[in-house]
Amino acid sequence: MNQQAESLLHFVVSRKGKGSASSVFASILETKGTLLSSFVFDALMSVYTECGYLADAIQCFRLTKKHNLKIPFNGCKCLLERMIKMSSPMVALEFYLEILDSGYPPNVYSFNVLMNRLCKEGKVKDAQLIFDEIWKTGLQPTAVSFNTLINGYYKSGNLEEGFRLKMVMEEFRVFPDVFTYSALIDGIV
Repeated sequence: MNQQAESLLHFVVSRKGKGSASSVFASILETKGTLLSSFVFDALMSVYTECGYLADAIQCFRLTKKHNLKIPFNGCKCLLERMIKMSSPMVALEFYLEILDSGYPPNVYSFNVLMNRLCKEGKVKDAQLIFDEIWKTGLQPTAVSFNTLINGYYKSGNLEEGFRLKMVMEEFRVFPDVFTYSALIDGIV
């Protein structure tokens, strides 16, 4: 009855409104204790996200950690995607790193999207920090990761760093492609 449970959570959250995460969470815990399916907290986090109550969704995540409940992976994914699109990229990164520390599986795609947002905002140094985080999680940057940063450096006028990254790219057997060379050629011209 997952669909009915989610519908009920939508109703409760819409009635309680913004800032209600701790009281709704506590009420759910009181109802059945920790015997509840992890779906309930996952769905609660997703419902808060869908309603646009991102702070409440984050609070739900932190409450699941505090109560040693299963990490709501779907709720985290839903919230992270929303934050990447709507929040400051650095705020989204902060949340991403927090959920990674809790066992959420890292993926290069999320890092790439954050780097792209920062490069478009002209914050290439912040994008470089995110690029460095990819390595720290045990993942290897993809051609898209390198190209995003190379293009960011080109647009910020630091073509030398773009060429250095191309060499690093080749060292790690990530092969430059048409996008790599386009950014570098555009920078020379």
